[in-house]
Amino acid sequence: MAKKKKKFIKYNQTIRKIFGGEGFDEGIVRVPLDNLIEMAMILGLKEERLGKADLVRAFRRLWSSGDTGDRALITEYLKSLDTTFEPDRAVRNEEAREAKISEILSQIPHTPAEEVAVRELFADAKLKKITPARIERALIKLRNARKRGDLEERFDGSFDEEGAFVFYHSFAFELHGETFHKILQLRCTPFDEEAIRDLDEKELEKRLEACKARTVEKRKEEIGRFLEQAERPNPYLSPEEILDALKRIPEDCDFAFVPIPDETIRRIFFERFGIADAEFLSETVRLFRRFEKAIFGNEAWRVSYRLALEVQKRWIYQALWGGEPLPIEEDFENLREETEHQFDTELLALREALAGEA
Repeated sequence: MAKKKKKFIKYNQTIRKIFGGEGFDEGIVRVPLDNLIEMAMILGLKEERLGKADLVRAFRRLWSSGDTGDRALITEYLKSLDTTFEPDRAVRNEEAREAKISEILSQIPHTPAEEVAVRELFADAKLKKITPARIERALIKLRNARKRGDLEERFDGSFDEEGAFVFYHSFAFELHGETFHKILQLRCTPFDEEAIRDLDEKELEKRLEACKARTVEKRKEEIGRFLEQAERPNPYLSPEEILDALKRIPEDCDFAFVPIPDETIRRIFFERFGIADAEFLSETVRLFRRFEKAIFGNEAWRVSYRLALEVQKRWIYQALWGGEPLPIEEDFENLREETEHQFDTELLALREALAGEA
């Protein structure tokens, strides 16, 4: 096996010298027809047609079959011509690319539109990258994309990069004697790439329709459970604030963490915890509170400092909607103790270091 591999490497190196640095598949297209016919006779190829494209195809098959004897004869014949077939990068590669694509497509059923699309996809590809497997995969992607496009138009939605179907649906909200509608974004995954490839359009439509119906029903149940909770008396939110929050929900709202406006949260923290200084970020809220501390227990050395407590908005939303206690005081106290302990430790170490130097 090792001996055979060394021979293959030697033949490939020789071929690259003959073809100006390119491999056999790229270079064979530049060998004149007369030489191809002569080489076919030497090798005993029985080709019914002796056109250049037919012979190029035959020699590519022969070379890729991996027979050391055939590769040896081909290499020796090309060496005997005592010339090199240098590529014209701008023109020859394009011709070789087009010829190879045509050769592969001749063996795969396809439509004229698919052929145009495949040629565009492989317009800048290296010749060695153009293989039957890659072109078949490209055709599958093109056909799946066409099927998805038809489904998107038929069912008024779109497929995202993960293969999920994204669509919109209007839901009714009845709360505190008021009724209004919100259009929400929904996602469902009715099938994978293999199913799109293998199933006909009717079966795909049937699956997508069922998937949409299940997703809508699931969202209705989520909204129903949330509205049951929102109808109960809430220790933090007034009915007007509840309605205002629901009318502002984003189209992709997660009903486990329904957003509450920043100004409402600010009011709650001020009224309940006396916190007037707060910074609202995209996913968190920073709460600030001032504390005082006597250095080494000496009241004459009392200093004032400010602590920042960062809280996740999702946790705040969940606690407020559920009417749960907010442990803000406890969290600030724990933060104060940790901060002052660290401060005392570092200050004591500094005093001891200074005393040692004295």
